Amino acid sequence: MTLEDKLHEYMVKLGCDHSGLHTTFTHLMTEGKVRVDFRYHIERIELLDSGDIIDRLSAWNLIEDYIHKTKPDMKDFGSTQRIVLQPPRTK
Repeated sequence: MTLEDKLHEYMVKLGCDHSGLHTTFTHLMTEGKVRVDFRYHIERIELLDSGDIIDRLSAWNLIEDYIHKTKPDMKDFGSTQRIVLQPPRTK
């Protein structure tokens, strides 16, 4: 799945103005992976190529630009229980 597809999916689930959307995808784009706990399932998202990791400001701006260009139907598919951001494991 592309990052754009996943971002669009989360925009519908969380809403365009939800701070969790920004936090989740900023963390994903700066750390390479993220775990999101929904009410009934857990989702782990990871970038395929660690070379795609960017700095925090660039990630935030990229998300903001995408949100302003794309406003999906704001259907409510349930609320997010919590978002857990875990630092990557060091080897």
